[in-house]
Amino acid sequence: MAASRALGGRGGSDRARPVPEPDGADTAAPAGPASDPRRSGIVRSYGVAVAGVAFGLLLSLTLEIPPLLIPAIVVSAWYGGMGPGMLAAVLSIVGSQIVLAQPSYTLRIATLDHAAYLLVFSLTALFVAWLTATQRRTEVALRRAHGELSQRVSDLARANERLHGEMMGREQAADALREAQADLAHVTRVTMLGEITASIAHDVSQPLAAVVINGGACRRWLDADPPNLAEARAAAERIVEDANRASQVVRRVRSLMHRQVAERTSIDVGELVRDTVALMHGELARHHVAVRTELREGLPPVAGDRVGLQQVLVNLMLNGIDAMSESDDERRWMAIRTLAGEAGGVVVEVEDAGRGVRPEDRDRIFEAFFSTRPGGLGMGLAISRSIVETHGGRLRAAPNEGAGTTLRVSLPAEPGGGA
Repeated sequence: MAASRALGGRGGSDRARPVPEPDGADTAAPAGPASDPRRSGIVRSYGVAVAGVAFGLLLSLTLEIPPLLIPAIVVSAWYGGMGPGMLAAVLSIVGSQIVLAQPSYTLRIATLDHAAYLLVFSLTALFVAWLTATQRRTEVALRRAHGELSQRVSDLARANERLHGEMMGREQAADALREAQADLAHVTRVTMLGEITASIAHDVSQPLAAVVINGGACRRWLDADPPNLAEARAAAERIVEDANRASQVVRRVRSLMHRQVAERTSIDVGELVRDTVALMHGELARHHVAVRTELREGLPPVAGDRVGLQQVLVNLMLNGIDAMSESDDERRWMAIRTLAGEAGGVVVEVEDAGRGVRPEDRDRIFEAFFSTRPGGLGMGLAISRSIVETHGGRLRAAPNEGAGTTLRVSLPAEPGGGA
């Protein structure tokens, strides 16, 4: 009876604790109808412990061999966990004592050897129950950790795929951005062509007018009696030069449309000024404008588009001619000079004695389609400033002390070209 009370108390204590399911879970069963499967698992675990010990005792009594109870403890602890394993260990200790005490089948310890065996068996049974339950719990924990690790690896793999997709998307977006920038640059240049188209008449009209003037002069020299062939030949050569210059202006506009970079060559600014003045001789004579050149020797060359820079000088001279259109003939003069600029650069100044520019319009005269002259296109100075800036230079306007305005072009020297 004492043994039965002891066993009953032990079993009651174990049932009060959270008992694992056969899968090794150590969570307590929730109350209510939903806990029936959990309770069935607990009852089944403890039933396995009791049935295993009973089978071991019955087998020992039948075969008259020492109790075979350790396997029952291992199976109970592995299947049910710590609670059923300890129950099986306690039942095995009691059952072993009863079997060893036959034929009396009592719990009384008769000899010292009997006591020693019982002590060793008890410690072994408890250790085996604890070790098996701990091993089972560790295995369950490892299996759960492996599952969680596999889940995390799967999550990381999906995250890596998403990251790879985002990186691919960013690379595609970067490629699209570069293409868009290239298209935008091309559209910008084509848009500029719209403005340049408005100024083609402004740029080409001067050489075409010179062709007409020189053609008339050539015809007059040929009609003379006797014909002046030398003068006619010189006029014909000027016609060819003016026609070639007009062709070069058109070619430069076409190069902008086809994304071609203008050819950069080494340019002697003094020579460029002399050629431009010679080119503008007819226009200057028609408007009765006297030109004075002050060209400094030893200036370094500049690297640039010769046609473009010559067009800048032509536009500046035409701007000065137009500014003096209302002046008396004796006041129509223009000075073109070359100077040494900052950092070894070159400066070209075009000074006129015209009506000048109002202070509020001094910066606006370089804006496209802004003109101080009624009927003017307002493109000459805008295009000139754009060409100068593409050469790394600056174009500014300054009032003279007297009448008129000075337009100042600053250009950097050609790399490697000494003064």
